[in-house]
Amino acid sequence: MVDPIRSHPDNTTLDNWWQTKLTQAPEILNQNGIDALWWGFELFGDGIVQDAAELNQTIKIVLSTQQGSDLHRPEFSSGIWNFIDYPIPRATPFVVRDSVQAIATWEPRVSLDTVSVQPYSPGISGLMVNAQWAIAETDVTGQTEVEIG
Repeated sequence: MVDPIRSHPDNTTLDNWWQTKLTQAPEILNQNGIDALWWGFELFGDGIVQDAAELNQTIKIVLSTQQGSDLHRPEFSSGIWNFIDYPIPRATPFVVRDSVQAIATWEPRVSLDTVSVQPYSPGISGLMVNAQWAIAETDVTGQTEVEIG
């Protein structure tokens, strides 16, 4: 079977453009103060986040996304919103399980050490999820707290 992308008349032009961009990438990253392997734009702020801060931001996104809220990736979530109204002792094992599964699925760059669940605030329905993690195959550790509710 013929590959429709490789056989397209513009494929060579696109491939040349991409190779040029790849050779320019280090200079562009340096001009913008990016010296990390992992980086992203800071959510709800100006600038960028790099390395552990970028992973922290990504884990927050994974844990705080409700099932079905990302229309292009309906399975992208942690599922912990399903337990928002449960009593903390009953919700904890489900929230820990869903947090571990979501982080393993959507953020494979980290390995989890612990996940704990606390009440968000006395008298208010909600959870505080705390994930302690390490960047895989390194000594760099981090902690992510997410308020759900």
